[in-house]
Amino acid sequence: MERRQSPRRKVADGATLRLSFADGRSTIQTVTVRLIDKSGSGLGLASPVHLPPGTSISIRGESGAGSLAQLTGRRAHVRWCSTERNGWFLAGVCLEPASAEDTLR
Repeated sequence: MERRQSPRRKVADGATLRLSFADGRSTIQTVTVRLIDKSGSGLGLASPVHLPPGTSISIRGESGAGSLAQLTGRRAHVRWCSTERNGWFLAGVCLEPASAEDTLR
């Protein structure tokens, strides 16, 4: 049964995002992840580090497809994260609703 609220769309190969989040020691970590797909409410990511479910993240920047610029500055939280065979992690994140300030950018 499909649980997504909106359909996901694949993104261009090579699209990346920089995420910031507090680790278990309250230290702010920044990591570059690959964007796999996106929907109106969330993102599919490939990450070199485990992103614990429930973690609040900030999207700090992007490269790749120009249509991703609206993600910069958005907040999200990790819904799930699983290990891939290649040592990377796949994660699903849910975007928090955009604030009025975000929509003016």
